[in-house]
Amino acid sequence: MDMYIKAGSPDTWVRPGGWVDIPSITSADTKFYGVYAVYETKKNNATLSFQTTPFNVTINWGDGTPNDTASTNITITHTYQYSALTSPILVDEYGQNYKTALVTITQNSGSLGKLIIGTTTEIGTPNWLDVVMSWNPLVVQLGKSLPILQRFIQYTGTWQGNNVNQYMVSIPSCRVLQLPPNFGTPAQAVSVFTYLGDCEVGDITVGGAISINSMFTSSRIRKIGNINFSAATTTLSIFASALNLREVGNVNLAATPNMTSLFSACINLLKIGTITSTSVTNINTMFQNCYSLKEVTFTNCALITTVSNTFVGCYSLENIRVPGLVVSVNFIDCAMERPALVQVFNDLGTPGTTRTITVTRNPGSADLTAADILIATNKNWTVTL
Repeated sequence: MDMYIKAGSPDTWVRPGGWVDIPSITSADTKFYGVYAVYETKKNNATLSFQTTPFNVTINWGDGTPNDTASTNITITHTYQYSALTSPILVDEYGQNYKTALVTITQNSGSLGKLIIGTTTEIGTPNWLDVVMSWNPLVVQLGKSLPILQRFIQYTGTWQGNNVNQYMVSIPSCRVLQLPPNFGTPAQAVSVFTYLGDCEVGDITVGGAISINSMFTSSRIRKIGNINFSAATTTLSIFASALNLREVGNVNLAATPNMTSLFSACINLLKIGTITSTSVTNINTMFQNCYSLKEVTFTNCALITTVSNTFVGCYSLENIRVPGLVVSVNFIDCAMERPALVQVFNDLGTPGTTRTITVTRNPGSADLTAADILIATNKNWTVTL
């Protein structure tokens, strides 16, 4: 099943009827279709970059001008003339007139390694609205901020062996995104979906012993399915400041020692599945200021040596499972009742030297009995109420 990201708001995204139609496409095709907005009073320079040889593609710009071809590493910029297009006149949310053109790229032979939509220079304009494509293998990079892109669908392709840093950043208007569920084994994955729009994300798998940092930082996604980064060696701040995030499935970070700030400042996060934490040693600020989060379950905390501000601001936290934990920890101002606190005591490991667990100002702190506290003290812990 493809990774599918659908509209997360109560109103399902509907493709505007005035846009030029995109022909049907399947995973067996080697096609790219992109709808480009051509404005009456703006520059309209559509830029595409092709990388890695050998390959041969044909580009039809959808405005009656001659096709372009590419067979080597090249950047092609096409300038549209608003008056030459016969598609309907549309008006954007700012009252500006535009028409749409359908860009078609057909791969004739070879294997294209990378397509960059837009540009990292000042030449291009970010007028792409809708992209549907099927290429394999292919890395897609949105080269410059594309704030008006509303849909991106890729039916095939992996990011095997490629550096995918910042590949889909700055598309805050994107409401529908569909990608293959397994990204393969990229060389690195940093800030891939930073500032992604209001979407719901399906299951996502990234293989290999790589660094996966800030993947969804500052995005507006509302929900994500199961996350399988089981071989990743670094996973820092993946969801930091994803202020709209509500729900996350199971999280497999089996090889990751450092989970610093993984969900920090996800102020609306309510639910997260089981965190596979076989190798984790550092969870500093992992859930700091997750005001709404109700439950956290780790599979193994025996190797953790660093816990600083991890649960600060977790005012709604009702249940926490930390099996094998042997380092001092604070659960101040959480929402745990007596049974949840007793469960934490039962989960604690036995440190070689005395450690402290602080449960001040939890609803159940005052209800703890001497026998409850003895569960922890018998394992060389000091309980601070």
